[in-house]
Amino acid sequence: MAAFLLCGALARAQGQAPVEFPETEITSHRIGLTRAIHTGAPPLHGFSVTLQVIVNPLGQVESTTAIDGPNQFYGEAESIEGERQFKPFEKDGVPVRASFKDGVSIYPLEEWGEDKTPFPEVKDWSTLRITLKRKGCQFEDKDCLSYFVEILGDGSVTFTGGRNFALITGTHRGRIPQSAVIGLVNEFRRADYFSLKDMYEGPWTDSTTFITSVEFDGNRKQVTDYVGLTVGMPEVVKSLEASVTNESGAAKWLKETDETWPSLVAENWDFKAHTEENRKLFASIAARGSSELILNFLAAGAPALDLTDDGKGAVVSIAGRGFADLTGRMLGDRDQLPAPLLFRALRSAAESGDLETVDLLLGKGADVNGNSGDRNDSEYLDTVLMAAARSGNAYVIEEILRYHPDVKKKDRAGRNALEFFVGDRRHKSDIERVISDLVQAGADLSARDAEGKTPIFSACWNAYAVKPLATAGADLNAQDRLGNTPIMSCFDLEAIQAMVDAGADLSVRNSQGLTAAQKARNQGMKEIADLLDSAMKSKIQPQ
Repeated sequence: MAAFLLCGALARAQGQAPVEFPETEITSHRIGLTRAIHTGAPPLHGFSVTLQVIVNPLGQVESTTAIDGPNQFYGEAESIEGERQFKPFEKDGVPVRASFKDGVSIYPLEEWGEDKTPFPEVKDWSTLRITLKRKGCQFEDKDCLSYFVEILGDGSVTFTGGRNFALITGTHRGRIPQSAVIGLVNEFRRADYFSLKDMYEGPWTDSTTFITSVEFDGNRKQVTDYVGLTVGMPEVVKSLEASVTNESGAAKWLKETDETWPSLVAENWDFKAHTEENRKLFASIAARGSSELILNFLAAGAPALDLTDDGKGAVVSIAGRGFADLTGRMLGDRDQLPAPLLFRALRSAAESGDLETVDLLLGKGADVNGNSGDRNDSEYLDTVLMAAARSGNAYVIEEILRYHPDVKKKDRAGRNALEFFVGDRRHKSDIERVISDLVQAGADLSARDAEGKTPIFSACWNAYAVKPLATAGADLNAQDRLGNTPIMSCFDLEAIQAMVDAGADLSVRNSQGLTAAQKARNQGMKEIADLLDSAMKSKIQPQ
């Protein structure tokens, strides 16, 4: 009966006009790896073909039409897109036909090693070792590891999660069937793995590195992929990376699944341990896990108030997610709580913009003018008020102000709370109210950061803040270390117009002798330069 109803719903959806979905949603709907175009034309590498795509309620491509990009690849791009599969798109919980824009990348021709090396047969499976290492950066450092997977010939799996990517940090163990191990080896064989180059390294910085390897019977091969597709790495390497991750069962460690908690229990993880490894694990769960998983950790006796060596902690993360009930449960009815712990939790809650959690922590004695207790903490000078200002929640900011924070305090870059609030383009409501509150509390409109900029320079990112700042007394013609005024630092037409309307002096010149209009024109920003020239002329024409 259920299948009949589903078929009926799909049939009705098939006859309806497709629903348009934004490009930002497409990645999460793709299934499997996406093929690309490979060409020997270097100037085209890094480009892509954009296509208008329609998929049916089952996620199968109905039609695809190339609409942008190098037109000599339109046909190939449409063929590749037509083979893609997507998770069904839904509207109000019902599968629908979907229309969206997708892209097919253009990469160099695939390159292999100098010698063709056949993949040997595995003789002694006890010597087999398959690994995948994902690093969050090109170079090694303490926080670089995303995760590491090792699969042995007997099906045993060792996983090590890094704190910047995996949900489950630390080292954990599992097991996969022998058939899965054999299947993986066959994938390496079909990929002609021993014939690949040892390294495919793109000319980029701060990207992700993947390193695969296989060894058995004295044979060993390792392939490093650093944005490798851009320098001719065969697509099969990406397929292998995905297969090692998937077949190893790493999904339950990378993100929360139905297997995450049972796998930890099965390996007899010591949830009560006051060790750095367990503290990091619980802090990661608190930051990214579900309420149910967090409660499982608490019920198992996980150390609720422990901090990691670098000052992270479960209660800090939970406060930062605005989980007031969970925060209260973790703090309990203790009268004496460590001041640095309360401060970190309050700062985290303030940044989340959750008033209930903020009030809870203030009630527990958290000090708005406290500190983390560790001068090595990169956020040591980051105050609770700064965090509240970043949240943009007027009620949270006003609650913190009731406890008389130091509104003039600056962070390491010389920025104060007012600058943090003004510079966030998300803050469009209550701007006049918050700016007035901060100024009345003593915020310095003339305070300069490390670049010599005053808070109104940050209004370049938030046009709504220009008028209330000017009304409060901010100097629209203040000059930074390079002699630039706020309007010279803006790239947003709305913010520039707001500064013009507020009375910015367009004749001021910077240290290079340029006015705002001249500076914009020199930088190739014609539209901005034209606006400023027009505004200048209107000001000097007699009325």
